[in-house]
Amino acid sequence: MPVIVFDSDAPDFTDRVAFVGTNNIIGSRLAAEYIIKRLNGKGKVAIMMGIMGHQTARERLEGAEKLFNETPGIELVAKNSANWERAQGMNVMDDILSTNPDLDAIFCCNDLMAMGAAEAVLAAGAKTFIVGFDANDEAVRAVVDPNSPIAATVAQNTHNIGKFTVEAAYKTFMGEKVEPHIDTGTELVTVENAADYLK
Repeated sequence: MPVIVFDSDAPDFTDRVAFVGTNNIIGSRLAAEYIIKRLNGKGKVAIMMGIMGHQTARERLEGAEKLFNETPGIELVAKNSANWERAQGMNVMDDILSTNPDLDAIFCCNDLMAMGAAEAVLAAGAKTFIVGFDANDEAVRAVVDPNSPIAATVAQNTHNIGKFTVEAAYKTFMGEKVEPHIDTGTELVTVENAADYLK
């Protein structure tokens, strides 16, 4: 039976016809590009990763890490996993700041870890700014909060995930060919467009 996989890919699944979801490599590059631009191409950065056995975590790491490493003025000083969890995000951020108190920015591969990291940054009085991923409501509110260190988050297009999955399933049922990878799109959410995500 043909299967359409959505949101989290399973490329080794035998009957997988297509994957519908976020291109996490592109999304994490958006985050890294924002950080590099805000730092004018020079500074110390870190990445807080998810569970590394998970494909989404690997892809979000890959996109940002590659761009950081390709930028001469950017020094990637830490890559640590907080397993997608808020409490671990706070603890991991504490550890990173203890060895890198002058850290300029961190990309957190989801918003839960970003919220935990924000607590640690505020408690330490650090000047580090944070970019998350997922654009959940709390993170978007933090983006517009002048007292929050969260400067941006990457939004997935959940509407398109549902819409494109149903369309791909229908085409498959009708015997039509579908693309094996269907990207549903990402957008960087900053203070300039956060209102669009708070409606």
